[in-house]
Amino acid sequence: MQSSDHRLNKAERETQNRVIKLFTERLGYRYLGDKTDTDNSCIEEAVLIAWLEKRGYDQQHINRAVEHASIYAQLEHCAIASWEPSQANLTHYVADLR
Repeated sequence: MQSSDHRLNKAERETQNRVIKLFTERLGYRYLGDKTDTDNSCIEEAVLIAWLEKRGYDQQHINRAVEHASIYAQLEHCAIASWEPSQANLTHYVADLR
């Protein structure tokens, strides 16, 4: 168990592990690790930048997308419930930049 696991009971940890497995193995997401004991940010800028570069966006559009994502994350205090619908809006925003 990791150092942050002292705050989780066994059932909670098992549930989190099942969710991680679902997202990584079945849905194709990349797990970035347990960020509990780190200076965590809702936006992994390096990952976002690499993702946008891979899709052919120029640096100006990438900078604007990162800026908007960072501002949104700060405004919403990283609330997952409010991020999901708005993530689609951000994706549309990036697509509109092209």
